[in-house]
Amino acid sequence: MPSSVSPLVSFKNPSTKTTVLYYHAYYTFLVINMKLIIGGATGFVAEELIRECLKNSAITSIIALGRRETSPPSDAGASASKLKSIIIEDFESYSDSIKKEIENADACIWYVLPYSYSFKTLSYNRVF
Repeated sequence: MPSSVSPLVSFKNPSTKTTVLYYHAYYTFLVINMKLIIGGATGFVAEELIRECLKNSAITSIIALGRRETSPPSDAGASASKLKSIIIEDFESYSDSIKKEIENADACIWYVLPYSYSFKTLSYNRVF
C-alpha cells in the first residue's frame, strides 16, 4: 500500500482494540493489530502461511490450532512471540480455555482436514 494513499474511513473496534482503515476502490480493508486463528496449523500449507503472517507487522497475534504442537519457523526471530500453539484433540468440541483464547479474533483461516485414513469412512460432504 503506498504511503501517499489516505484512508477514507478509520474506526476502532472497542471489543478487539483493532483499527480498521477503509481505502477507496482498488484498496480494501486493512486491519491493524489483527488477531488471526489458523486451524490445521501443522499442515504444509499452514506452516508456510504462518511463516508469511509472522513477517506481517499488521498481524500481532496468531493462534495456531493443531493436533500437535506448532513451532515457529527457524527464521522467525523476534516475531515468533506472536505465535501461540494450541493442541486440539477434537475440532468439533472446544474447552472453555480454548474458547477464551480464540475469542475476539479478527480472522480465521481453516485448513483442518480429517486424517487421511479416515476418508474411507466419511461421506463426501463430511470431508469437504
